[in-house]
Amino acid sequence: MITAIVFSSTAGPVSDKMKTRKWPVAFAALMISIGTILPFIVRQPSTMIWYGIIAGIGSGIFFSVDQALNLEVLPSAENAAKDLGILNFANTGAQILAPVLGAILFSMVGDQYMPILPYLSVIALVGAALVLLIKEDRKA
Repeated sequence: MITAIVFSSTAGPVSDKMKTRKWPVAFAALMISIGTILPFIVRQPSTMIWYGIIAGIGSGIFFSVDQALNLEVLPSAENAAKDLGILNFANTGAQILAPVLGAILFSMVGDQYMPILPYLSVIALVGAALVLLIKEDRKA
């Protein structure tokens, strides 16, 4: 939580200075992926602290910069409210489906969360790759 708060308050200004949104968002997804896979690789209780720090950094950056990226890639200002509504619906739908799909995956791997972590890490990496496909205009 601490790293998420610190990085959510600093990532926006850094992104503004870099004049890009997609690279910080992709980096955030990479950090979340790394944090998520750590407990699977290093099975020590202290690894959960590192997970919290690393994934917290990624989450803070993501929550700060992702919304700015969303606004920048809207197709038109005239339909911004409708487009943001669709985007919100997509985000909410994913948040509703994730626990259901997680429960199904959880039951498939024998009621343990450790085998799920590589899947979550790969999903975050796929997200990072997809963000990098976004075409953005670099601001002068």
